[in-house]
Amino acid sequence: YGPGKINWGFVFVIFFGDFLHNFVDGIFIANAFLDCSVSKGWTIAGATVAHEIAQETSDFFLLITEGGLNTLWALIINLISGISVFIGAA
Repeated sequence: YGPGKINWGFVFVIFFGDFLHNFVDGIFIANAFLDCSVSKGWTIAGATVAHEIAQETSDFFLLITEGGLNTLWALIINLISGISVFIGAA
């Protein structure tokens, strides 16, 4: 893959892995609120947001460097995969 070429296989692997990661995060956050106290739920949600900052930033840079996406498409892919946290929490 050269400059200007999109590595769709790589992009899919990053998207799919991040989608599953966020889905499981949603499950853990929902369970913290349902099975523990509200305080524990917010603690888990805050910790999840803190670790997601690093995760999503690294995914973004991988998508624009190794994946070959432009900034807009990398943000769109990250947004779509991030929505899976709500699916996991449902």
